[in-house]
Amino acid sequence: MYEEALKAVNMALELNSKNFDSLNSKCLILEDLNQYKDAIECYDEIIKLNPRKKKSWLNKGVFLSRINNNKEALDCFEKVLELDKKHINTWYFKGITLVKLKEWEEALKCFEKVIKLDRKNIEAWYFKGICLAELEKYDEALTYFSEVIELDPQFDAAFASKAVTLNILGESQKALEFINTALELDPNDIGALCNKGIILKDLNEVQEALDVFDKVLEMDPDFELAKEEKEEILGKP
Repeated sequence: MYEEALKAVNMALELNSKNFDSLNSKCLILEDLNQYKDAIECYDEIIKLNPRKKKSWLNKGVFLSRINNNKEALDCFEKVLELDKKHINTWYFKGITLVKLKEWEEALKCFEKVIKLDRKNIEAWYFKGICLAELEKYDEALTYFSEVIELDPQFDAAFASKAVTLNILGESQKALEFINTALELDPNDIGALCNKGIILKDLNEVQEALDVFDKVLEMDPDFELAKEEKEEILGKP
């Protein structure tokens, strides 16, 4: 279906290469086809026509981030923020890109900005918690994960992240409760399952931990953390 739509829009652009609606449609189709590099080129064409088009700069940045051109993505987000300092989605995606770069302090500022502009943005609350945890501000991180859970009891990642943070603080029994809830909400979350194995290991439930790591490796034989944790328990070098 998308291939046919792409052919049709390309035909329209042959007649008028500067038609904004056709270019925008092409970008959206390329996104649906996961052809991000082509979509980026398409947004470049739109930006040439209208350099002040915030959504085009934003979408170009998002796609650049998806193909891990993170520095270029940040440049695009800055272009949007030059035009509109209160553009919530841009602050959010800038934060996400900075998380990918592990620039936790800068990412934290972005999510704080999102929350200031939109206090109901649950994803921003969650990622603020992630940044705080990475900065070893664990008690503060727990506050944000708890807030997310209160706002959305189906937010499985918040339960998982709260579990990991509690385990770091030595509250492994509580951590087990939260990781179990995360897995009830999303049984296929392999990362949460591996973290359950780590929590069980820290509780000295060795056989249960091994069983969990075996399950992780059944799901993904190349899951390195599960391999390492299993080898550590078995005493392999």
